[in-house]
Amino acid sequence: MLPPEVIDAMPLSRETIKSIRRIASMMVQEDEPFDPQSTLLSGFRQAVFPPRLRQQDDPQPTLLITGDEYRAFEESLGRLVLEPELEHLDPQDIDSSLWDLICELFLQKDTFKNAQKRAERVRAYLETIAKPHSTFQVAFPIEHLRLEAPISISGVRMEHWGREKAREWSIYEGADLTDDFAGSTVAVVSVRAGTNNRAIERAKPLVDRALEALRFGYATSSRIRIRDSELIFRQGDKALVRQEDGARSHSWHLRFRPSEVTLSPTLVSRTVEYLQPLDRLASNENLRLSFRKRFSLALHWISTAMTRDDYDEKLVDVCTALESMLTQRSDHRKGELIALRAMLLQCTLEGRFQDTLPILRLYEIRSKIVHGSGINLCGEGQYTHLLGFAGRLVMQAAELSDRNPSVKRFDDFRKTIELEEMLGVAIRWFTRYGKEGQNVVDEAKKRLPA
Repeated sequence: MLPPEVIDAMPLSRETIKSIRRIASMMVQEDEPFDPQSTLLSGFRQAVFPPRLRQQDDPQPTLLITGDEYRAFEESLGRLVLEPELEHLDPQDIDSSLWDLICELFLQKDTFKNAQKRAERVRAYLETIAKPHSTFQVAFPIEHLRLEAPISISGVRMEHWGREKAREWSIYEGADLTDDFAGSTVAVVSVRAGTNNRAIERAKPLVDRALEALRFGYATSSRIRIRDSELIFRQGDKALVRQEDGARSHSWHLRFRPSEVTLSPTLVSRTVEYLQPLDRLASNENLRLSFRKRFSLALHWISTAMTRDDYDEKLVDVCTALESMLTQRSDHRKGELIALRAMLLQCTLEGRFQDTLPILRLYEIRSKIVHGSGINLCGEGQYTHLLGFAGRLVMQAAELSDRNPSVKRFDDFRKTIELEEMLGVAIRWFTRYGKEGQNVVDEAKKRLPA
C-alpha cells in the first residue's frame, strides 16, 4: 500500500490513484469460475495482450475481465481521462496504456502479489503517463474593435498590434498571418496546459469572458445609448500559441466553421438504412404523438449540439436530448433516472450494458453549467463520449419500440424496461459505487413491485 505522503507527491488525484490501486489488486487475485450469465449482465471486456507481453507460441492471447474487475477498470479509465495532467493523451491512448498495465499485472501475478512491488509498478505507470503543465501564451485577433490604449481585464491584455509587436511573435512582413494580426487589436492571455491545443482550448473562454466584461463596462458606463451593433466585437478565426516568452511555435484556424461534405452513393445508402427505425417510428400512427415527439426532440438537441462551438453548450444540448428520451416533467432526479433507464434499456434490448454512472457524472457537470456555478467545465473528450452514448441510446429506444407493438406511449416504454429482474441488476450494480450510486439505487427501488 502506498503511504499517504507518497500518494500526495504523485501527479494525479488521490481518487484516481486509489482506483488504479484497486484494479491492480484485483488483477493479481486467483481467477474465479467463469459465469456467462453474470458476464452478460455486468458487462465485460475482452481484448488481446499487448505485443510486448505475448509469447511466441501464442500469437493472439486474450484477457477477459468481468464483474467487479470490469467495473474497476471502467472507473479507473473514466478518472484517468478527466485528469488534467493527462490532457496531452487521447482517451484511446490512456485506454491502451491502462490495458497494458492490467495485462502485465495479470501475467506476472506471482511477482505483483507482493504489495510493495505492485505499488511501485503503479507509481511507475502513473509517472510515465503524466506530464507536468507548462505556461503558454495564446494570442487571438479581435474583430470589430480598435483600441487606442491597452486594456487588461481578468488577466487578458488587449492592445493594438503594429508591425513591431507582430514581429515579436515571429510574424514578419508578407507572412501568411500578417493581415490577421499586424494592424489589429489582439488579446493575449497566459494559461497552464499540457499541449498547445489544450492551451488554446483553455485560453479561448478566458478571452470570451474578458470581452463580455468589456461589452458590459463600455455599454453601462456610457452616458449615451450604445447600439448593440457596436458591441459585436469578437475573437477572430485564428490563434497563435507559444511557450511563455519563447518563439511562436504554432498557429491555428480556430473558429468553428462549416465545411462542405460530399456523400457518396454508398454513404447515402448506409445513412438511409441506418435511419429506417426512426422513419418507421415517425410514420407509425399507432404511437402517441407525444411519444413520437420525444424522438424528434432528441434528434433536434443532438443536431444542435453538433453545430455549436462551445463544449459547455454542446454538453447541455446532449443532456437535454437524453432528458427528452428518458425522463418526464414530474421526475425530480433526472440525471439518476437517465443513468438508470439507459442501463435498463440496454439490458432489455441486448442482455448486457455499458456502465452508465459516467453519464450521471457528465449530467452533474451540466447542472453546474445550467445553474450558474461553473463555466468551461466540459472538454472535447467528455462531449464526444456523451454524444456517442446519446446517439446509440436514441437508436436503441427506436429499436425497442419497433420490436414491441404494445409500446405506444412513454409509460409503456418505461414499464417495458423497468422489469423487476432488471431493476435488481441495476440495484446490485449501482450499490457497488457506494454513496455516489445511492440515489440511482433509491430510484430503482421505488420502481420495484410492492
